[in-house]
Amino acid sequence: MTDLTMKLFKNFDSTVRNYLSKTFDDLGINYTSSQIFGVVYNGIKGVMQNVMFYIEDAFTEQNIFTATRKRSFYSLAKLSGYEPYYGSAATGVLNVTTPVNNLTPSEKSSKIFIRNHSLVMNGTTGVSYTLMLPSDDYVIDISKPLMKHRLKIAQGVWTSAHFQAEGNICETFQVTSSALFDKQYMKVTVNGEEYSQAACLYDMTENSKEYLVSSGFDGVFEVSFGNGVHGKAVKNGDSVIVEFLTHDGSNGNIITPGSEKMQMLSPCYNVAGDNIAASDYMEFSLDEPVTGGTDSDSIDLVKSMIGY
Repeated sequence: MTDLTMKLFKNFDSTVRNYLSKTFDDLGINYTSSQIFGVVYNGIKGVMQNVMFYIEDAFTEQNIFTATRKRSFYSLAKLSGYEPYYGSAATGVLNVTTPVNNLTPSEKSSKIFIRNHSLVMNGTTGVSYTLMLPSDDYVIDISKPLMKHRLKIAQGVWTSAHFQAEGNICETFQVTSSALFDKQYMKVTVNGEEYSQAACLYDMTENSKEYLVSSGFDGVFEVSFGNGVHGKAVKNGDSVIVEFLTHDGSNGNIITPGSEKMQMLSPCYNVAGDNIAASDYMEFSLDEPVTGGTDSDSIDLVKSMIGY
């Protein structure tokens, strides 16, 4: 609470207590906080104090001159027509090799399968990265240890949200994210069928399987579908899954790749389908910087874009 609000509340509390004390004195009873009336009043006072906190916070965070939270500025920007930028994920190339001394005669012809979106961690900083493979799996033949494999990585972790459509025209789904997200790395499926991202509604052709993404309010972004004329409309009961990459902005950049120790957190699997530890068969390294990670818009920038 502000000093003025706190002063007003204390005046209110003092007035009520004086009234109760005077009333009980007239009845020949000493008023104390341990009496049932004192307990009830303290409970009512606590509720009123919480309500005053909420009202004051609401008025404060809805004013560009008094707001303090980044989410509040982002929401005000959205209302004014400016869509805040939530940053971009750093990207790079991960080198994968299989040392010769890890091979046994029984493994000479075996293969290792790496799943798409497997997690890789920077052992120096603890920041996580995700493999961005061109297919669901990547096969490494450990009978050829001298071959170097180069796999794309993007900093961040994949998160998903599930919805059931109601069949509305241009139906929109709101996804809440407490972290930064990159619209470039997003996958939307309807009943298991992947849709592609469009720039705007009027870029979508009739019944095209596309969707739109826009930043919403209070850490929420919106995924919208078409109306049948511009883009295909979803039907009642359709299963909609939104997958997106949450990232750490510029913290994901690696400027000196040679000093970082990369390790795979997700398990791989062999020909029999059994999970195996990647570190038992492979080594991971970087010989190029991981770059492109940017932070979200600063509060000062958003304030300047909101205008008056």
